[in-house]
Amino acid sequence: MEGELGPRQQGPEGSGLVERRRKRLIVGFVLKRRADESGSEKQMKLVHDELNRARTAATARISSFHTRGAILVSASGLFTALQVSKQVNCLTILSTALFLGSSVIGLLVLRPVLGYEVNPGVAREHWIKLPYAEAQEAIIEANEHVLGTDLGTGNRLSKLILFGYSVLVAAWVLSYVGSVLH
Repeated sequence: MEGELGPRQQGPEGSGLVERRRKRLIVGFVLKRRADESGSEKQMKLVHDELNRARTAATARISSFHTRGAILVSASGLFTALQVSKQVNCLTILSTALFLGSSVIGLLVLRPVLGYEVNPGVAREHWIKLPYAEAQEAIIEANEHVLGTDLGTGNRLSKLILFGYSVLVAAWVLSYVGSVLH
């Protein structure tokens, strides 16, 4: 019959062998579940740490583009000043315009970046209401979004810097050709 214990499960005089086995199974299940949750927490921490590392790298990359933009503006300004002192001809005017153009591109790189950032006060109020695992996931999702914005900004700035330095080199070449021909 269902629910009856066989002679091997009952033990001597109802010693509770079945009850002990059931408790061991429950304890084993709870310990396995805690281990799974602990592994999940470790994995979430790993993902969170990796996102923070990637955000730090993206921020450093953006900062280096700002430095390159400042160098571009300085070099363009210096060579524009040198061009003005030369005798005026068509190539000199064109190279001066290109120097000024590369300077403007450098200024575009230097302008403040208004990207997405998590508002800590509002986020804290929202995340504090969530269970621990859901709060971790919400924080990770927010950081992923910010990282995507930072990477997009870095890519845009890298293209601007490359274009700006290309314009600067073209201006140098025209300036040199103008000096040689004149």
